[in-house]
Amino acid sequence: MFSFIPPYFDQVFELNLHEIQTTNIALYTTANWALPILSKAPTSSNPSLLVTSSLLWKEPYPPFFALSLVKASQRNLVQTLAATYPDIHLALLNVGGIVNKEDKYLNPDAIAEHYWDLYAQKKEEWTFDLDVLPKLEGNY
Repeated sequence: MFSFIPPYFDQVFELNLHEIQTTNIALYTTANWALPILSKAPTSSNPSLLVTSSLLWKEPYPPFFALSLVKASQRNLVQTLAATYPDIHLALLNVGGIVNKEDKYLNPDAIAEHYWDLYAQKKEEWTFDLDVLPKLEGNY
């Protein structure tokens, strides 16, 4: 028997389930509406469905247990949609930290530039993931 019980097992299951359902059903509903429209758009218009995510899908953080599950499920949904709609750029912009307007790299304007870069990619250059990470001092 384990003497240590991880804190996420103390969380209310229904709350975690609600977070997972809310985020993923919202994405599913949006995709269900947008993808048929985008599939009819000319390729010159760069039809895209770009989703904000984080790195929690691959580096879970125990205090954010539910959010880690949400991001893993979200990623799986976007990967499935990308395989289903190969002529639409489905991608994740993974924000690796707290967004703060004072942060040089993780401020809304900098993140918007990364979104533009992702949107502007030519089909043969499409990436599925674009990670936006803070720069650490001495690590350029």
